[in-house]
Amino acid sequence: MISVKLNSKEKWIKKGSSVSDLLKFIDLKKDGIVVEINLNIIKKDRYEDTILKSGDSVEIITFMGGG
Repeated sequence: MISVKLNSKEKWIKKGSSVSDLLKFIDLKKDGIVVEINLNIIKKDRYEDTILKSGDSVEIITFMGGG
């Protein structure tokens, strides 16, 4: 297990987890969100290939419609 900061809170995930794995783990779909790791925005087509490392800072921003 490794520790990452997810939206400023510590989260323990399986070593070797990708961004896609993290999204599944927290039950979040990739539509309508932006994922940032260590201040770098990750493109959606790289979610499977981007492996999280211990100490990474992950921010997930969700878009909401309304008005």
